[in-house]
Amino acid sequence: MADYDYVDKSTGTDYYGEGVCSAYTSKHFIWKRHISFAVAGDALVSSTGAFTSSDTVAIFNVVEGMMLNYVLVEVITAEGGTCTVDIGDGTDPDGYLMAVDFNAATWYQPDSTYGGKYLGGDTPTNYVGYTYAAADTIDIDFGHTTDDTVADFWIAGVYFNPIYVA
Repeated sequence: MADYDYVDKSTGTDYYGEGVCSAYTSKHFIWKRHISFAVAGDALVSSTGAFTSSDTVAIFNVVEGMMLNYVLVEVITAEGGTCTVDIGDGTDPDGYLMAVDFNAATWYQPDSTYGGKYLGGDTPTNYVGYTYAAADTIDIDFGHTTDDTVADFWIAGVYFNPIYVA
């Protein structure tokens, strides 16, 4: 297992794809990150150029007092073979989305099929989201080798602390 950080690099040239596209008010936000796993894998995984089973990539930073109340994934280019991922954080690797199929070009949302415990539709109270008591990251946890998928990752939420930029 290896952990890779897509978001915390020392220079802007080390971002492997589009930065965060934001829409927000002083307290509400929607962020999108576009990732080509071929480009990110070549840049971050020097030995193979591909993320493998049980690798983790941090894709968004979150801060204390941030509440995430929606997470979406749009798979734009399918992997071409069996490939599932989970979306979560350091506490719960599939807290937002689980078993997202990177081999199907479609949208995945936190419903009773794909929703993790923070947003899953299996319990009505889970739809409210998750508030962070400390800084963390939103992570992709790979279940299979991934090197061809292109996807957009969306998070939406509210700040209960001063303004923060990803």
